[in-house]
Amino acid sequence: MDIVRRALSADTSRLRPSVIASVCYGCCGNGHFLMALPDHVPATGIELDPAWAEEARRNSGREVITGDALSCDWGCTPTAI
Repeated sequence: MDIVRRALSADTSRLRPSVIASVCYGCCGNGHFLMALPDHVPATGIELDPAWAEEARRNSGREVITGDALSCDWGCTPTAI
């Protein structure tokens, strides 16, 4: 998780509500990147594997869609992917 936070730390300063309306993270796995995003950034995950999707929901507290990111309904129009 520390590696994920360090990877995002340089970019999260640009994740302001006035700049980013929503983030969609396809292939979110167990949700580590969703957890590392600041709370004020709306984010949705997409995960093909139902067990990983459930774990991502529990870990991040964010909406996680179970499905193929290339073909499922994302439920939003993200401004960042």
